[in-house]
Amino acid sequence: MVLYTDFNGDGKQDLVVGSDVGNPAVLLGDGNGGLGTPTALMLGQGGCGGVAAGDFDGDGKADVVTVGTSGNTKITFFGGAGNGTFAAAVTTDIPSTTDHRYAEAVDLDRDGRLDLVFSSMTSSPGVVHVFRNRGGGRFDPVTALSVSNNPWGLALGDLNGDGKEDLAVVGHLSSKLDILLSAAQ
Repeated sequence: MVLYTDFNGDGKQDLVVGSDVGNPAVLLGDGNGGLGTPTALMLGQGGCGGVAAGDFDGDGKADVVTVGTSGNTKITFFGGAGNGTFAAAVTTDIPSTTDHRYAEAVDLDRDGRLDLVFSSMTSSPGVVHVFRNRGGGRFDPVTALSVSNNPWGLALGDLNGDGKEDLAVVGHLSSKLDILLSAAQ
């Protein structure tokens, strides 16, 4: 899991790197292909199976959100300060599944706040979770969508031209592709 965005407002791309067994790290870019010293974002337990970046709290600064794996059953929000540093973690429990992966940030309910979509690999059938951003770094579960076993990756986009984000999910070690069209109003 590697994502890039500008975490410190200097116009240069920075990275956030996730880890299945440890804390994610932010590396500030120098604009010439180099990266600074990694800064760990402290989860408190386990690792993160998915990482998303974007302005989750509406302050115009890039934040980081992780979904837990390896004993971590939390969504963890790190509010960006706009200078490459982050506030202390705010967590939300994830109900009943483990081995969460492949987080995506998207405003599914069109309320101006980024919501969170992520997969859970160890369930059968597979599950894709949708959590609504309720503000303050917290998320509420909306639905758990059944998909083919072991959802490995996902992508969001308007697949049918109706202006709403749809979901494509591919299974791990299978030739399964699930397409879920949005029912949002």
